[in-house]
Amino acid sequence: PPPPHDRRAASPARSRVHSMLARYVRSVSDPDFASGANAALRSNTSAGAGADLRDYYAARSGLRRYTLGVELDRMDYALVLHDGTRVEDGDVIRSYFGVTPSGDRADGRDDEGDGSGEATAEEILVRSANQSLLADALAGLTGPEDGPDSKASLVLSGPSLCMTSVAESCSFVLDLREGRVEATCGLAVSVPCHGPEPGGDDGRAVLARAAVSVRFSPGADAGEGAAVDYRVLSVDCPHGPDSDLVRSAAACLAEESSDPFSDFGRTGDAGNDGPPGGAQDVRDLFLIEHSLLNPQAVDRLRSTALASAGGLRSALRQIDGVAGVSARVRGLGLGLPSAGDIEAAEREAAEAAEW
Repeated sequence: PPPPHDRRAASPARSRVHSMLARYVRSVSDPDFASGANAALRSNTSAGAGADLRDYYAARSGLRRYTLGVELDRMDYALVLHDGTRVEDGDVIRSYFGVTPSGDRADGRDDEGDGSGEATAEEILVRSANQSLLADALAGLTGPEDGPDSKASLVLSGPSLCMTSVAESCSFVLDLREGRVEATCGLAVSVPCHGPEPGGDDGRAVLARAAVSVRFSPGADAGEGAAVDYRVLSVDCPHGPDSDLVRSAAACLAEESSDPFSDFGRTGDAGNDGPPGGAQDVRDLFLIEHSLLNPQAVDRLRSTALASAGGLRSALRQIDGVAGVSARVRGLGLGLPSAGDIEAAEREAAEAAEW
């Protein structure tokens, strides 16, 4: 039988959404997209961006524990020692920095640098070697879905497409010899979609996959020479602009826009609802979104939602309230669960596990 989208008369909303999706796919499929995105990243990165990052990590001593106690177990890490020796074993890396498996210092001291009140360059490197380092890069690659700069945007933010980016893989090289940390992330950019077409994953249609790198050098202990470089390494689009998957996604999004609950969990206009404090708060929100919610709880909640009545819209409403699948963090394309959302998710997941 023909796909579901072929059995329905095209609506103005569906045609509009399909046009937006097709334009996006054509844009990111362009061989020059990566170079254009990198040019935009360079022009939008201020001369003081490296110093700003250093100040951010200098003020957040707890990120040392987060890197060594949380991220080290779920990401790929390599530590390059001062003599050039490369270490990839997590336990050996923890031993080098003198911490327990939870990331706490083995000597019982707190995470306040070298005790002088100032974080050393090595301390800054450890604190920065986690997902927070990606936040500014993703912010720079995100643009409004109907804006003039959408052709240079990897992620489009807006209520029509509910587009999100998810890190499918992430690796860090903490190079003490060169005094820098480099993160390489594999991103999947997707929109809501359901149906039999290949390419949909857990109610999402992946439109593009990209490799993005961030290289950060905090400079000397005095902070001189701090620098950061953001770069799109590659972009791949598995489906064409007129593919069945793109058309099915357009139909789903058009249906979702008519749902009275379709605004659940969405933020307001990006120009009027930005985070206080600028880019530093964006990094904090990024960490909350990607780190605080138990992923097993989300998986169980997703299964429960998909099995309930209402299909896609019911699933999206439930998941949005917890993991922000189709919400954006103040126009960044990232969802932000509140503390209440997290607690509710854990309770519902626990109940679902007992069924």
